[in-house]
Amino acid sequence: MPDAISRKSILVDYVAASKRGQPYTWFNYQPINLPGYEVTLPLAGRNCFDRIQGISQTIEEEFSGQRVRVIDWGCNLGFFAFELARLGHDVVGIDMDRRVVDVCRYLAEHSGLDKPPRFFCDRLNPSSIPLYGEFDVAICLSVFHHLRDDRHATLRKFANQYSRAFIEMDGQDFGQHDLCSYYWRQLSIVQSNDRYGTGTRRRHTWFCSNTFSDSTFQNLKTQNMVGGRGVFRKQQDGVTTVLKRERLSSSHTWIRTDLRHELEMYRAWSHSNFFPNLISCGEDEYDRWIECEYVAEDATANIEALRNFFCFLESNRLFILDVSRDAFLFRGNSLKVVDLESLFPLTGTVQELLDARSKRTGLRLDTYQKQFDYIAGGIKS
Repeated sequence: MPDAISRKSILVDYVAASKRGQPYTWFNYQPINLPGYEVTLPLAGRNCFDRIQGISQTIEEEFSGQRVRVIDWGCNLGFFAFELARLGHDVVGIDMDRRVVDVCRYLAEHSGLDKPPRFFCDRLNPSSIPLYGEFDVAICLSVFHHLRDDRHATLRKFANQYSRAFIEMDGQDFGQHDLCSYYWRQLSIVQSNDRYGTGTRRRHTWFCSNTFSDSTFQNLKTQNMVGGRGVFRKQQDGVTTVLKRERLSSSHTWIRTDLRHELEMYRAWSHSNFFPNLISCGEDEYDRWIECEYVAEDATANIEALRNFFCFLESNRLFILDVSRDAFLFRGNSLKVVDLESLFPLTGTVQELLDARSKRTGLRLDTYQKQFDYIAGGIKS
């Protein structure tokens, strides 16, 4: 701990930051709700008390009053970490700013709490997430929308590591459009305002969960991520299935189709051994989904099974507009193709199908042979 840090130096820096902030700096973004720091409460950039009330109440309800392990990514000056530690939870706070981490460690040392939070300096990314162990719930407020190239990979790793999380982010539907691709359930627990620029920006804090009604869910899709859509492995009572879901407001990036078409294809070709069995389907006010058989690969891919599949497509005048290798799963020398959303009857030419169903004017893999060669090229011998 640097010797220069003291309560006086923290308060001096905090007051100075609040004076020059337009509307705030990162150093006065959160209040410090600890004895001796009361002056920070009206100077903070965000009113954090509304969010901590919603977070703490949800933890109380979700875990039936038990003390839980919490990790706060992007903890800033530790407001949420200290508030939850005060309630008896075991809390770890992480921030990429070494300065605020040093301040948090000083505050923890002098907080008077029986079990103060622990703080670490790190950057949120797919490789850092597993380093801190298992937690019952994660907090990540106004962090994800600052990520760039690895945003989707980080969200996927985050959701797979933490089955329950509180997340606040920008984006369509206050971030829910992205979050529903990684978490099965999103519940808005708090609506709050962020002083932003010359005005305010409304934000939602989402309680995200991959446990629901005695079922557990895990995001499966790793490529071609589209906001508002998700593919989940569902496990319930020892049975594993796959659920594909889309927001009713979502749209494909370049193919004019949705899950209603995929359901139509499942129903039309369920007799074929090349596709998983359809189990159920449904739709509510916000989402539609289909549930189908889960297929696990066992690395027994072979060219003959692949050749038989493309012969099946050609003989039945079917064509796949969007061919991706991760949709072709091999098991026991057999092949299952798990993405029927871009499977279409071919009534004319491929170009005519492309013109009718796609926002593109050209297709690189525009013949059965080209598609066969592409998939075969990805099979490990």
